[in-house]
Amino acid sequence: KNIQLSDVIITANSTNSSTNSQNTDVFDSYNVQGVTLERIYASIGDDCFSPKPNTSDIYVDTLFCRGGNGVALGSIGQYSGTMDYVKNVLIQNVWLWDGIFGSYTKSWGGAGRGYGNFNNITFRNFWFRHMEYGPDITSCYYNVSTDACLADPSGVSFSNILHDNFTGTTSGVFGTVVGTFFCSTGGAATCENITVSNFNVTSPCGDPVFVTHGIEGDIGIPTVDYFSDDAKNAYAAKCSNDTYYITV
Repeated sequence: KNIQLSDVIITANSTNSSTNSQNTDVFDSYNVQGVTLERIYASIGDDCFSPKPNTSDIYVDTLFCRGGNGVALGSIGQYSGTMDYVKNVLIQNVWLWDGIFGSYTKSWGGAGRGYGNFNNITFRNFWFRHMEYGPDITSCYYNVSTDACLADPSGVSFSNILHDNFTGTTSGVFGTVVGTFFCSTGGAATCENITVSNFNVTSPCGDPVFVTHGIEGDIGIPTVDYFSDDAKNAYAAKCSNDTYYITV
């Protein structure tokens, strides 16, 4: 309870130019109430910060992260019959470059998974350079096909999540897509009150496109559905094959 970490520099880079340094998360938490991180610099190959199941009352301010998966919440809902949550989160003033996701909120879907919720989460003041995505939400985490996830929807709800003041550029690896919110539908879990404001993330490949599926209501900016031709064309419009692996 009430864990604090401040003024830390962490590097965990691969010596192999063809792969990232996996499982090099800067800081994870599990069954913790009260987490504060301030003034962190990291150059790594995985999550910059990743609260795991049953973490609440999270405050992060001033995080610099090179490489890896960005700021990741979860994953949760992995184990059958198990209830997980991540709630009451404020993450602000974050700089990310040469990585994959900006913010990444993730739960498991498919057969034999658990349930729970993400609730009351704010990502604010994120700046990007050469990230593959800006914000991302998925209820079909980790090697679960879209078909399997839709057949057995995630039991994890996503609610009251704000993405405010995201600015920067993607790498173009995913064409003109600059963000994706994908929630499986048909189950008991819901994805509601998920919003985006002051969003200025661009793609070098053309006009930026934000892709969603299964989100209840309007997110605050124009979107296209994941299964639409507009989304397929946006993904296909890639102008870069760069995948950055951070090496020593």
